[in-house]
Amino acid sequence: MSLMINDIKIDLGIGDFHIGLLYGLAFALFHTIGTLPFGWAIDRFNRPRIIYLGVAIWSIATMAHAFARNFTMFFAARALVGAGEAALTPGSQSLIASTFPRHRLALPMAIYSLGFKVGAGVSMLLGGVLLTLISPGADYFLPLFGSIRGWQLVFLLGGAPGLLVGLIVFLVPERRERRAAAVTSDDAGYGAYWRFARRHLRFLLPHHLALLPLAMVMFSVQVWSPAFLSRVHGWTPQHIGYSLGLTFTVATLISLPIHGLIVDRLFHRGMKDAHLRYMMAALLIGTPVGIAGYFAPTPELTVLLLGLFLVIVGGYATLPATALQIVVPEPFRGKAASVMAALVGVFSAGLGPMVVGFLTDRVFGDPSLVGCSISLCMFVGLPLSALIYVVTLKPMRLIISK
Repeated sequence: MSLMINDIKIDLGIGDFHIGLLYGLAFALFHTIGTLPFGWAIDRFNRPRIIYLGVAIWSIATMAHAFARNFTMFFAARALVGAGEAALTPGSQSLIASTFPRHRLALPMAIYSLGFKVGAGVSMLLGGVLLTLISPGADYFLPLFGSIRGWQLVFLLGGAPGLLVGLIVFLVPERRERRAAAVTSDDAGYGAYWRFARRHLRFLLPHHLALLPLAMVMFSVQVWSPAFLSRVHGWTPQHIGYSLGLTFTVATLISLPIHGLIVDRLFHRGMKDAHLRYMMAALLIGTPVGIAGYFAPTPELTVLLLGLFLVIVGGYATLPATALQIVVPEPFRGKAASVMAALVGVFSAGLGPMVVGFLTDRVFGDPSLVGCSISLCMFVGLPLSALIYVVTLKPMRLIISK
């Protein structure tokens, strides 16, 4: 979607703020609505089956963008994508945490998150390939479908493979089956989880709060960086797709396993708050690097600095979630991940793109200053997250020591 923003805006007759709504509110609101029941189901039923259900929903919803003729229809398709994706994070984190001991959990979580982050890069690479073959602003005729725009055709081709690729999840063993009879309805319900959460609120509350500005910034970087390169440096969607896609993919492949290995080693050596202490340092180091990317004199330097920024802060995708899975007992892991995902979805993924769009439209008043909007969010959001994580360190040490 980020590679085709300009054509989508023209055909739907919308502005940057509407794009922010589509990226943010449409996705985040229904992601939140879906995540709590999915979290309950993941702790209660077969996890691979629940995950595949979510994959099927968001794949079909992606294809549904091909039939969007106005903002409302596009909003509805985007909302279904959010609802389907609500199954993946809690289901996968719960599966992984049930398989590996906690002193070796950061690396498997990092490898799992490579799917998200490499997928984001590969989606830009494949998007660049598709946009070489398909002009997003042109009309195409398909049997049974009639005439559709090029960007609609890209959504149709992009969503279909998920129905088959998602079947891979059934290769993952469901290790909980052997004790399924021991999981009562009380264990699987949110009432028991809320009681657990109240006992450990000093950790859970700041842990979740710290993620909000962090996720807001990272989501905004992903959404608006292509628009920055297009508006400021005049790059084509194809060039942006290849360059950012390759950069994001390589940065993720480098950073996530390294962060996971280092933190696992620190945790094993007795640093019980290693995951969040390490995250704090990465955010403070990475902030000036990320901001510099949007003031670089050349687009090549922008891409290089954004890649370095992702290498430094890449652990955000795994380390907070790993800390949560270490602290929370198994019967609550799906629900804990769902609650965290719901908060992040509403307050970060929901607000992040809209805030950048609002700053660009209403504060700076110039589409070419989108980089200033992203930089301002970085300058405020990332140090704020690091500051809040300070509060989590002692409670995490106390919980793990029990």
